[in-house]
Amino acid sequence: MKHHLTLAVATFVLLDLGTLAFSYTIARHVEKDAVAINLAGRQRMLSQRLTKAALLAGAPSRSEVQRANSAAELGQANLTFRRTLAAFANGGETIGGDGRPVQLESVQGKAALLDARLKVDLDHWPQVPTDSEGKQKI
Repeated sequence: MKHHLTLAVATFVLLDLGTLAFSYTIARHVEKDAVAINLAGRQRMLSQRLTKAALLAGAPSRSEVQRANSAAELGQANLTFRRTLAAFANGGETIGGDGRPVQLESVQGKAALLDARLKVDLDHWPQVPTDSEGKQKI
């Protein structure tokens, strides 16, 4: 009887550890997906911010200071957008919504095709001018 109890306890502990390892693995995958989903949502918001800042930077009804502030916002949003896009495409580091570095793996399949197409489209957009140190000249 004692042998059966030991076997039952050992089996329970083994199965429990297996379940814990499985849960941990799933949690890691979900966490990576959640980060990518959040960054993709931020890309959408950045595209809206780019449009708004570009329109405000060129609005003649705004003061020179307001237009300069909008142009600076445009430059920052542009850099963040392109940096995150590059991290999705090639894998690498970008900045998360909380300001901390985030490591991404490169996208595969249809997402990689869409990313390549977007890169071609973005290459035809004007670049925000920068100085020799990489800061926006606006």
